[in-house]
Amino acid sequence: MTGLKQNPAYEPAGFFLTMHTLKDFTICPYCGLPTKIVWVHGHGQCQYCKVNVDECCRGEQLPETENDNKELSKSKIETHEKR
Repeated sequence: MTGLKQNPAYEPAGFFLTMHTLKDFTICPYCGLPTKIVWVHGHGQCQYCKVNVDECCRGEQLPETENDNKELSKSKIETHEKR
């Protein structure tokens, strides 16, 4: 197989360098490509397929019991009762 350009990833030094640089990448669960996460408007997305791979809040909500601002809680209750 002479004349074919050998992939440097298969050479010992090239393999080490490739593995070293790939540690900063994540495999996208949607397109399957190794990608860096690009942060846009509070969420992470694949740089290739642009699908959200790390959503900003994942639907999390602050429970009412953890709200220390009593005035804010009281105004929310009053607003809700007016509806």
